[in-house]
Amino acid sequence: MMNCKKTVILITLFLHVIQINTMDNPQKTAIVIGASSGIGKAIAQELVKSNYIVAVTGRRIHLLNELKNTNPDNIIVHQMDIEQIEESRASLSALLQLMGHVDLFVFNSATWAKDPADFTKDKEISWPCLERMAQVNVAGFVGLTDIMLEQFTKQGYGHIVGISSVDAMRGSAAFPMYCACKSFMSTYLEGLRNKYIQAQIPINVTEIRPGWVQTSFEMGPEAYWVATTDEVAPQIVESIHNKEKVAYVTRRWRLIGWLLTICPDWIYNTLGGF
Repeated sequence: MMNCKKTVILITLFLHVIQINTMDNPQKTAIVIGASSGIGKAIAQELVKSNYIVAVTGRRIHLLNELKNTNPDNIIVHQMDIEQIEESRASLSALLQLMGHVDLFVFNSATWAKDPADFTKDKEISWPCLERMAQVNVAGFVGLTDIMLEQFTKQGYGHIVGISSVDAMRGSAAFPMYCACKSFMSTYLEGLRNKYIQAQIPINVTEIRPGWVQTSFEMGPEAYWVATTDEVAPQIVESIHNKEKVAYVTRRWRLIGWLLTICPDWIYNTLGGF
């Protein structure tokens, strides 16, 4: 009889601890901007595997719904067009009200000068293409990140992740505007990280620098070390879990990052990038 009472007490305490832990540690939530395909989609799927509730955004609602169908209980679909900045900001604010709290914000959305991407150095890029790149890759990024920083400041915690590129490190003759946009993201994220470290606010900032990743466009003959989205997504999520400041994916692109840092201008300008 005594053993039965002890068993009941132990079970009761065990259930109580589980209840407390559940209350103190609600299921983690994330928002992935630009998750209808490519790296963003793969990141969202990987976060779901890590037991996140993930809100996915993008213009192509049918692709987002296809993604949701893979895991209806853990994926929230929210259509958004980053080119329409004010509408996107309002849309993100509405999404935040729906979710209540958010642990992680991943900005993956980006556009090239042309679709499909053109990597030839002698291509002509029209002003509308350049304007669209600045609108999405710079203004869109800052506009939505600003909303999230306000949310994270209110919460007292959060994690900002920007999917930048190895191209952020130096300008390339093949796509100078894209490099400039990614360089802006890189510098902006570094500034935010410095700001919250100095303020001693637990808002983490991570910059992800992918190399060549096979997404929806055709790779040119100069592409090397090309990885699939299924290869890079687990490494990105691991870097997020580890709260890394800057992470290269795949990891060997750290070597290219180092070479870009030390390469003299006369060699880099002769090669046209590497």
